[in-house]
Amino acid sequence: MLRVKDLVGILNFFYTSKFNDFIRLDKTPYVISAPMLQNKSTTTKTTIRRSELQPSGTYAPWKSTVSLSQALRQSQPYKTAGRVVKSENGEIELTSDGVTARFKMTEIRGQAPINSIVGIRVMPNKPVHKIVDLTVLTLPQSANPFLSDRVQSQFKTLPRWNHFINVLRQFFIREGYHEVQTPTLVPSPGLEPYLDPFKTEFKLWKEKKALYLPTSPEFHLKKALAQGFEKVFELKECFRNGEKTEHHLPEFLMLEWYKAYRLPEDLISEIKDLFIHLSNCLKVPVAPVKVARMESIWSIVLGFELKPTTTAEDLIKLCESKGVPFQKGEGFDDLFHKLFIQFIEPWLAAQNAPYIVRHFPPTQCALARLTPEGWADRFEIYWKGLELANAFNELNDPTEQRKRFEADLALKVKLDKEVVPVDEEFLAALDWGMPPGYGIALGVERLFMAFFDLKTIKEVRLFPGGVPLTEA
Repeated sequence: MLRVKDLVGILNFFYTSKFNDFIRLDKTPYVISAPMLQNKSTTTKTTIRRSELQPSGTYAPWKSTVSLSQALRQSQPYKTAGRVVKSENGEIELTSDGVTARFKMTEIRGQAPINSIVGIRVMPNKPVHKIVDLTVLTLPQSANPFLSDRVQSQFKTLPRWNHFINVLRQFFIREGYHEVQTPTLVPSPGLEPYLDPFKTEFKLWKEKKALYLPTSPEFHLKKALAQGFEKVFELKECFRNGEKTEHHLPEFLMLEWYKAYRLPEDLISEIKDLFIHLSNCLKVPVAPVKVARMESIWSIVLGFELKPTTTAEDLIKLCESKGVPFQKGEGFDDLFHKLFIQFIEPWLAAQNAPYIVRHFPPTQCALARLTPEGWADRFEIYWKGLELANAFNELNDPTEQRKRFEADLALKVKLDKEVVPVDEEFLAALDWGMPPGYGIALGVERLFMAFFDLKTIKEVRLFPGGVPLTEA
């Protein structure tokens, strides 16, 4: 049964009638676009203020300033006062100044079930001083991506998102950070072996140069540290090819910040302050952030003593004892992630509080230093089943960093992935003297999801990056 409150808006592809005019009925002011009824080709546009149609026999007021009949005759916008009535037989009438516009609900063939009114076409077959018949065009809401439930939910989500971004930015400005704007076309997108970049080409006359969209602003923010800025942050659109899941999009917003001459303990303290700041400003209660070492969690969950010297053979035995399938030839990192995803992530998801997990195997040091015990001096943040952030005690040895880049490129070749250029300018910044310090990359959409209990990353944005509305 079609309900009047299901009126939602118009579909432009109904623009096939020779009259080419529709009435928009949704949460915005109603707009009537009606052709002149006195052999003129111009149109009249009428604004009717938001009102909800009431049950039969009742009405809701609507407002505007020139009479309906005058506007129809003179083809001009008007405002007046009148009423909206739903009759016994299901018709809807707009009445003002003695003129009634009657809405007749009709079904479009081939479109079923009908659950929303999407437009009203004017049928100018009556004199202007009498009844103007209007035919309601209906269509399933699912057929129009602009009217999907996800889009409608954005009327609530979008203001939250804007406030959330402002609150994030306020925290770092309050803490004395410089906001930096880094390039979106870069010579090197990052060398992480398992990330695939987007590639484009710069052309100027005969000159051609490959450029990439950044997978992270890390290189340029570290260059800022080498230039003398001790506290920098950026909210940066980043791009990663081949990623589209409930928690991944090919385009997403990254928050990265770096602070020179500080230790990881300082960063952990700052993260705790950030969560308190967000909780207070967003009025969302959050349990205090907890910190645990990776080896302690493995001992609790798996009963396994993880060490910096643990080998792939040790993890194969653990996979066999836990019934985790694996393939012959899989290396340490592959086996580690299988066990982590199957056992450790569910344990972290079951915790009420955000968790900082410290000390990763040395094979996963990436751009981090090593601790005296041999662990990668880095940590990740987990909350509500989401990996939110990745932090490093930053490596600033150019020789060691070049060796790691070469190892990453060799692994890309082994994985049959595109080999990308090394950012020599970044290595020169390390050689010039990037100060010691820490840095962290945080997925902003994921943090928003965690605070407001959203299930998919596509719920966060009105236009999810890299996803057509028909798939959003």
